[in-house]
Amino acid sequence: KMVNSICLQNKLNEYKIKSYIIRPGNNFNDFYPLNIRGKNNKIILGGLYNFTQNDRKRTDWILKTAEILKKKNKNILLYMFGAGKNPNLSIIDKYISNPIITEKNKLYNEIDTWLAPTESEGLHIPPQEMMLTEGCIVGTNAKMSGTQDYLENYKTGLISDNNLVNFIEKVYEVISDK
Repeated sequence: KMVNSICLQNKLNEYKIKSYIIRPGNNFNDFYPLNIRGKNNKIILGGLYNFTQNDRKRTDWILKTAEILKKKNKNILLYMFGAGKNPNLSIIDKYISNPIITEKNKLYNEIDTWLAPTESEGLHIPPQEMMLTEGCIVGTNAKMSGTQDYLENYKTGLISDNNLVNFIEKVYEVISDK
């Protein structure tokens, strides 16, 4: 059996099934720093907009986090992208539907902190792409977050407990002390 992440390997281990991790690569020609981050007085949060029936990506956590933190700091913006059309929510300051690689790279470079509260993922790719642009990531310790392969607390980003309150606290920590 082949899997693409630690969390999937751990899941199979629960059933005593041996597996091998084969990770997909990242194209360093697609995602890289543009040296445009922080050129304004805004704090830009980013996230994946993906509402599905079970919302395993937890888009609602991203929206709630932005809503709460925007009340504390008027300089916070929320940028998102997704596969669907623009949801036209007032909390989202910029949305790109199905961005091409160059649009995604520019968007990642505009964002200061990427919010990755996923609950059920194999290998969560957008935070990896964001990291290639030297942006900060906030994820969770959810068993199947899909970020265990690259997200290390206080080394490559911040990891919250698997609850919304602590997730918001970690995002606030990042924006309070860049």
